[in-house]
Amino acid sequence: MKIKNNIFVSSTCFKSRDLHEIISLCESYKIYNLEISGNIKYQSRTSLINLFEKYKHFNFRFHNYFPVPKNPFVINLAHPVTISKSLFNIKKAMSLASKYGGNIFSFHSGFLFNPNFKNLGGLQNQFQEIELNEAYKNFQSSINNLYRHNRENNIILCIENNVVEKHNYIKNNNRYLFSDLSDSRFIRQLISKYKIKILLDLAHLKISSNVLGFDKNNFINKYIDYIKIVHMSENNGLTDQNFPLNSDTWFWKKIKWHNLEYISLEIKNCTIKEIKDQIKLVSEMI
Repeated sequence: MKIKNNIFVSSTCFKSRDLHEIISLCESYKIYNLEISGNIKYQSRTSLINLFEKYKHFNFRFHNYFPVPKNPFVINLAHPVTISKSLFNIKKAMSLASKYGGNIFSFHSGFLFNPNFKNLGGLQNQFQEIELNEAYKNFQSSINNLYRHNRENNIILCIENNVVEKHNYIKNNNRYLFSDLSDSRFIRQLISKYKIKILLDLAHLKISSNVLGFDKNNFINKYIDYIKIVHMSENNGLTDQNFPLNSDTWFWKKIKWHNLEYISLEIKNCTIKEIKDQIKLVSEMI
């Protein structure tokens, strides 16, 4: 079967953190659809532009923690400590996306706390939180700022659903925006007012629905017409393990695949053969 041209491979699939090395490896194996995320090492804007100019025959997409800032922090549009830095970084990414990234950019929804970048994927319960209404206000103000900035760029902006892993679950206290259906009214208002679209991370959804106890199919149905990007990988339903997909993976018949701008594989530490096998599997299943 012919491989569908909207299936992308995330830079997180590769063991290397050197973007040039990742791109060169992709070129060697004729993988030309690459979503660049935050696992790569810092490079200056000039260096990135030179790289994208050299590989103009590639299809690049950019996600969240890109371009990687020189001084690391966690992108978070809902917390007052990081709003300014987050907006600045996202606007740089939007500028690159307008020329090299298919006029689309996605970023994570916010948190009620400000985690250290070293705690991503680890324990986060120790960080003090702000009030939910304050987080809503901050996040909406941030989205409004990006909306006004975007009027001439025509970038499709997508927010990604958060993951609540078991080790970060505090009973009756969800500190992650857009991780279940409790804030669906707020998210739908953002969609309506600011033309925001959705990046649905299906691995995140599987975990959050198990940990928080909601129906993942209802979540999909609530946002189905606004989903423009899908991230996919497998896990045990408790932690974000980024395991390979298989033909029995739960979501194949749940998504309107023809409505998507693109799909991204987030299978960590793969060999090239595994990556190509996963691309082929997705192409056949969708």
